[in-house]
Amino acid sequence: MALRRTRKNNSYNKDKLANKLDTLASNVAKKGVFVVTKSDPGYKVFNIINKKVLLDNIPYLSLAKELTDKVNKTKEPMSFENLNRQIDRYYKHLNDILFYKNTIKNTNDFGKLTSAESRLQESIYAFKDAKEKLILL
Repeated sequence: MALRRTRKNNSYNKDKLANKLDTLASNVAKKGVFVVTKSDPGYKVFNIINKKVLLDNIPYLSLAKELTDKVNKTKEPMSFENLNRQIDRYYKHLNDILFYKNTIKNTNDFGKLTSAESRLQESIYAFKDAKEKLILL
């Protein structure tokens, strides 16, 4: 049984360590830490440090996670104008599909019925296209 320490007692420069830790913490605070949270329609990318929303209404969790990984890894700010346009297009056609289905279900006018059916088909194709473009981003 050992009565003394067998390892060397390291003496650290506490002031230098404190300065390094402070600069590291301030660098992380400048950059921001982004996480995915649940939003009313979909998900949002949220900055924990300053409590601001970077992107909102992202329809897929996998897309939101991919974006947070990308934003957390880069050091420079990113532009999301194209992504916002694609998300708006996705939700526009989703709402159009719901509207046309409701119109078809509740109308008695034959002209409105044929018009809604053709517009429904166009919205379905546009919705699928918007969905593919979102997944490819």
